[in-house]
Amino acid sequence: MFAMVHNAEMVISTIFFDKTSPSHILSFVLVSIMISSCYVMRHWIGDRKHAFIYGIMFGMASLIMIAQLGFASRGWQGKVIEKRATAQTMIDQGLDACKGYGTFWNIYPLSIYSDLKLDVAAIGNSDIALSLNPHLNLVDTDKYIPENKGSYILLNYNENKEMGESLESIFGECKEKFNIGENYIYVWDYDVCTNRFSGTGVNDT
Repeated sequence: MFAMVHNAEMVISTIFFDKTSPSHILSFVLVSIMISSCYVMRHWIGDRKHAFIYGIMFGMASLIMIAQLGFASRGWQGKVIEKRATAQTMIDQGLDACKGYGTFWNIYPLSIYSDLKLDVAAIGNSDIALSLNPHLNLVDTDKYIPENKGSYILLNYNENKEMGESLESIFGECKEKFNIGENYIYVWDYDVCTNRFSGTGVNDT
């Protein structure tokens, strides 16, 4: 009963309220997997005659998935070195004294690779059109409280093509702008969330 009610709620949220972010429907997927697993266990694997065949099929699917994950993770050491070098360059540029904003999967890894020396907060969402609004899933909303310090917005190549030219019309003239590899950084001498970001519950405009 719980599974049915939960999945109905998630479907309604997705269809009628446009809650299509993966984080919104993740529990829907997990509960669906649980329901399917119970069905398979009861009606398929519970039949001893077919259990061996299904076990072989599951093993083959697992091997394929392991191989795909192994292929996708090739060269991870080089990627870590590259990210750490980017984070260190940002620190050398003095960005550890500022607050940084960027899409979740771009800005937070750089903070991790800097050993949390880079103070960051997420805006928009990298799997939808970039927006200059807070990304409130899995983040500390206190980061959107204005501080008396400079700030910067970090964009990747595609985000820069979409939003780069409009940033100064929104936030005023940049103090400086430069790129580190395919990361485009726009710096201001004030915290840009002061007069822009809303909907956090702490900094509504």
